Amino acid sequence: METDKIFYLKWKGGESGPFSETELGEMRASGKIGMLHLVSANRISWVPFKDFDASEAAASAAEENVVKRVATDRFALALYALSGTAFLSPFIFLASAVLSIYAWHTGEKRLAVLSLALSAAIAAAGWAFFSMVIPALSR
Repeated sequence: METDKIFYLKWKGGESGPFSETELGEMRASGKIGMLHLVSANRISWVPFKDFDASEAAASAAEENVVKRVATDRFALALYALSGTAFLSPFIFLASAVLSIYAWHTGEKRLAVLSLALSAAIAAAGWAFFSMVIPALSR
């Protein structure tokens, strides 16, 4: 079963939604909104209702979500790789922590927590390993 696409509307001095395509049509038919109210599928690009094509807007929003997901996946891969080398230097651990904070502020809370925990665990394991191995090697 296909779900109705979700859209947002600028009216009454702010953004409202989400609305389905059917709800927008009903609002237009009842006179609640006019042809000059702004509609968006992604809350980034807004077009007047008179120029709005629901299928095109939904496709554009889906394409933007794919691009955003690919960028996030690449960022996650880089952050996990940096976290994996946190045992090498406190500065690498610090860089990983800073990027985890950045991920948190961009809304990637799960990624931020996982990468910070990974960095801390690997840094602690590295510190423990080197604090045991270096003295044993110097004997």
